[in-house]
Order: sequence, then structure tokens, then C-alpha cells
Amino acid sequence: MTADEKTLRTILSRITGCSGIIPSGSHLDGIKAYIEKRCRALGFSSAEDFLALLEKDGGEFTALVNEATINETYFFREEKQFDLLRGFFTQKFFCRRPVRIWSAACSSGEEAWSLALLARSCGTECIVHGSDLNTQKIKEAENGAYSKKSLRGIDGKKFHFMLEPFMRSDGTIHLDKAAFPNVSFSAVNLLSLADGAQTVNVSEKQDIIFARNVFIYFSREVRARIIATLAERLSDEGILFLSIGEIASFDAAVTPPCLEKCSFGDIYFFRKKKDLL
Repeated sequence: MTADEKTLRTILSRITGCSGIIPSGSHLDGIKAYIEKRCRALGFSSAEDFLALLEKDGGEFTALVNEATINETYFFREEKQFDLLRGFFTQKFFCRRPVRIWSAACSSGEEAWSLALLARSCGTECIVHGSDLNTQKIKEAENGAYSKKSLRGIDGKKFHFMLEPFMRSDGTIHLDKAAFPNVSFSAVNLLSLADGAQTVNVSEKQDIIFARNVFIYFSREVRARIIATLAERLSDEGILFLSIGEIASFDAAVTPPCLEKCSFGDIYFFRKKKDLL
């Protein structure tokens, strides 16, 4: 192993230690390419110089962690879950008003806005908070402006009519914050939250939490810590949605006992057991 390879491993371990993210495959290749690009831009001859910069420049390290996040997202992704949630809204499944919703890994915000749009279409008063590790993506979420890239031709299409009032002639989407005064965003590191080193801007326990397409980048130990933290922030009988492809990997060794796995048809989710004490 060359000196730069050893340094690269040190840098990757810093990313994992900060965020819980374990890069692999093309994800790892992308991070390596970013480090090489930054070294060239800064005139560094080796990754050791970049590591030295990371240790004293918090902004540079934040930019690196931002680069390490996966930001694939779009409106009404995994629409079957939104179908289920629409049924919950229309059947008045959630007794408390407003319904409190946290999109805990929202990337550039399409998921959080989708939840607000869905509740609005059902006449359900809600408070939606979106958070993500990536500080740059949170700024994009707050801006509420999106291109056609945030839409898919099949998945989520049945809900696109909810976006029509906010679409411009060029196909871009501009969500009017005045129409959604109860939607907010903040940068949150879920691992730091689990460790008690950070708080999240949600004042009460949440009725619904979405934490999708994030756990696949964590070890089982980190998954257990983070899902326990999310469970603590759920109200009794509150619902936690993971990605359809992720939830099968959550067995009893990872899932806290207060959560029970439930299903409607082929859609699985966690529901927090009611405290009987």
C-alpha cells in the first residue's frame, strides 16, 4: 500500500466516524475522484496534504462529507408508500392535529415537500420538517426550486397533479413557501443525533417519520443506534417508513422492542407500540 492509499483510508475513516457512512463500490470511487480533484485544485502533491487541510479547515471537511452523501431523490418516490399514507390521512388515522412529520434524510427536499403536498391535498393540517446531513442540499430544499430531473415518468407520476399549481411554463417547479408555512428544513447528522451531540428542530414527538434510503450506507451497529433514536422521537402509535428495499434487513437484533413491523398489502412499515404504563 502506498502512502497515499494509507492516507485515503484515514480520510475515509474520518468520514465514517463523522457520519456513519461506509462508502463502497461506485460510491467509494466517486469520493476518491473528488479527493483527487480537490488535490489538483489546491495544488497538493499528495493526499497527505489534503488530510492536513481537513484537520484544520472545518469547511473543507464539511464539503467532503457533503460529497460523501448519496442524493438520488425525486417527488413521491416509492409511490406505494404515499398511497398508503393518503389512506391514513383520508381515514383520519392520526387523531392529533396538526400531524407532525419528519423527513429525516430528505436530501434536496423533494420527499419533505411531497409529504406536505400529500397532506394538503387530503385536507390534513401538518407540520413537516426535513433534515439531511448534506448542508448544501438543505439550502436547495429551503429554496424550493426544482427542475424536471426531480420527476420520474412512472414512479410517483400519479401524484404529479399536486405539483401543477407550482409548475412554470418551462416545466420547473417553484414551491411557494407562503402556501406551506409549516414546512421547515435543517442540517442534521443522524449519527451525531444518536450520540447526543446534536439536536433536531422538532419540538414534539412525531406522528410520522420517513428515513428512507439511508440505512444501506451504515453498519448494523449504527443502524441500531439510529433507528432507536428515531423511535424515541415517535409518538405512541406513530409510524416510521424506511425504504421498501431496506426494511427487510431490520430484524430483532437491530430494531428496538418498542417498534413493531406492520404491513398493508405489500407495504411494510414500523409502528411504535402504545405505552401502557
